[in-house]
Amino acid sequence: MPGMGGLEMVRELRADPRTCHMAIITCSGQEERPQPDARVDAMLTKPCPLNLLLKEVQRVLRRAA
Repeated sequence: MPGMGGLEMVRELRADPRTCHMAIITCSGQEERPQPDARVDAMLTKPCPLNLLLKEVQRVLRRAA
């Protein structure tokens, strides 16, 4: 993303009361280690097969229910 990294965007979303409750799944072209302060619900690496993405979405939704 131009001007802001993905994990920085996650931190901003988590800090905002309007978006802090949303589930966040990241998909990056680089293998990144999860950072504790980022608090993402799932991290995927590109290219991400559709079945893996769907599996993670289902897992995150089940956890939120």
